Formats: sequence, C-alpha cells, structure tokens
Amino acid sequence: MREIYKSIPIITFSDVRVVSCIIRSVAQRINFANFDIANLQLASAEISTNILKYASSGNVSIYVGYDSNEIRLVFEDDGPGIKFPQLALLDGYTTFHEASLGIGLGAANRSVDQLILKNLKPNGLRVCLVKKLGRRSSTV
Repeated sequence: MREIYKSIPIITFSDVRVVSCIIRSVAQRINFANFDIANLQLASAEISTNILKYASSGNVSIYVGYDSNEIRLVFEDDGPGIKFPQLALLDGYTTFHEASLGIGLGAANRSVDQLILKNLKPNGLRVCLVKKLGRRSSTV
C-alpha cells in the first residue's frame, strides 16, 4: 500500500465531514464510481461517528493500492473496544448508553468490500475498511 494521507484526526463532529470530503477527493482521483464513493463515505461516517461516541477522539489513515484499484481506511481510537466484534456487526446490537438503533457497523460492513475489527491493547479499536475499484455503474 502507498500512503496518501496520514493520521487525519477525528476530534469533533465537523471532522466527520472533513474525512468524508478527503475520501471523495481521493476516490475520484482513482476513478471510483459515484455509487462506490457514496458507500465508502457512508461507512467512514459511521466509523468516525462511533469514534466520537465511544472514544471521544481518534484518527484515520487513507491508503491507496499501488495499482490504484482499492482504498483502505484504517481508523484507530483509544476507547473501550468492542467486547463481541461479530455480534456488533448485526443490526440492532448496541452498547451505546443513549437511544441508538445499533445499525451503524452493519451498514458500514455492507457498504464496503471488507471490514476488519481489531481490539487494541490495553485500550482501543482499529477498524479497517477496504473498498475495491468496481465496474458498477454510478446509476444503480
């Protein structure tokens, strides 16, 4: 992987939009379809928002493959992690202390080609999102 941007901080909710705009710019440069860009932005917004809800802050690194056929987003925080990662991907599962539908991680998972959750020690979570350059039309 060739790093494009390194460690974009996610500290406030306005950073969610900043990350989304940068992702759009990078994806457009390597000819991702609008539909795929929107899915990548949706997934990144869900993960960024979860960082702010559960960990208060974190960061994301954006990588593009050498042959420019995929984007890899690596989010990291120092929150509590996820006790049951596979369960957390199911719609309706939440540990958030306020009202929540519990569909964010599931939606993110469905929006990308691969989502990898890894608890970090002693605290924190790493979420890796991978979206490959598709041949799908942007008019789906």
